[in-house]
Amino acid sequence: MTENTSDSYVTLELTVQWGNMDAAQHVNNTVYLRWMESARIEMFKKMHGGDFKFRKIVPILAWQDCKYIFPVTYPDTVVISLDIIELMEDRVLCEGKI
Repeated sequence: MTENTSDSYVTLELTVQWGNMDAAQHVNNTVYLRWMESARIEMFKKMHGGDFKFRKIVPILAWQDCKYIFPVTYPDTVVISLDIIELMEDRVLCEGKI
């Protein structure tokens, strides 16, 4: 199951590592959140023209949720897409998909 991510603001492709799995033999839930963190970092780099040096204003993650649809296991490859839904003066509302 793959969706077209070519229109996404940021797209990453990552290989699932053996150590990403837990005792149930699927990717641990926290790994999904770290993958989205990687996409957000790429978003900020893209917004700043490749520069990742923040000055007076730094980003924080205020809220995040995740809906798990099916398990991912080693040696899968995941494609992470991140879109900016709304860009406001004091926040960026994003939607990510793995």
